[in-house]
Amino acid sequence: SRSWLSPAGTGLTFSLLVRPGAEESQRLWAMAGVGVASGLRRLGMAAGLKWPNDVVVAGRKLCGILVEASWSGNAPQYAVIGVGCNVNLDVEQVPAIAATATSLARELGHPVPRMAVLEALLHGLDEARRVWRGAPAALLRRYRELCGVRGRRVGATGGGATLEGLALDVD
Repeated sequence: SRSWLSPAGTGLTFSLLVRPGAEESQRLWAMAGVGVASGLRRLGMAAGLKWPNDVVVAGRKLCGILVEASWSGNAPQYAVIGVGCNVNLDVEQVPAIAATATSLARELGHPVPRMAVLEALLHGLDEARRVWRGAPAALLRRYRELCGVRGRRVGATGGGATLEGLALDVD
C-alpha cells in the first residue's frame, strides 16, 4: 500500500539482480543498507540507516531499499534489490513528503549528476557484498553503527494492530 515518488529526472531508481547463496540471502537487507549508505557517504552524505529499509540524512529519508527473493525449497534462486534515491528532487514542491524527506541536491546545495550517484551506490553495494562474503559479522557491526533506531522507541503497524517497543539491537 506504499508508493514511490520519482518525477522524471529528479531521482535514481534501479533494481539489481543478485544470486545469493543461502547464508548470504539471510541478511541481504543488511548488506543492501550498508552498501547504499556507504555509497552515499562517498558522495559526502552523513548517511545512516533507519531499520528496516530507509537511508536517512539528518533524520530525513533520502533513499528507500526493498529486497525481494525467489526461493526453491531452501535454496534462493535470485534476489532483487530495489533502490530509490532522491537526487535532484525539490522536496519542498511535494507537500506529502516535504517534512520527512530530503535529496542529495538539497543537502549538497547543488544539482548532482545521477550517473555519479549510480556509480557510487554500485561501488558501495559491491564493497558491502565482498565484506559480507568474507566477514559477515563485520557487515552486521557496520549495520549496527549506521542504524539510528537502536536505543529508541519504535512502532510497527500491520494487520490492524500497532506494536511499540524499545529497539535494543538488530540481529
